[in-house]
Amino acid sequence: MKLEIKTLNGNEIHKINLEQFKKFEEWYNDTNSRNIFTYWKDGYTWHIIKPQIKDVKYIK
Repeated sequence: MKLEIKTLNGNEIHKINLEQFKKFEEWYNDTNSRNIFTYWKDGYTWHIIKPQIKDVKYIK
């Protein structure tokens, strides 16, 4: 699953697995969630910051 996220700083593409995608959707749709979504991939920690998101496009 790929996410194309339009942010204040430009576009970002994140490749995540199905489990991470479910957690992202839950986080993104929850108005009371914390502002930073974190996931682990390829030995690195990646962050998505909710206040910077303008638009999310889901790509399969």
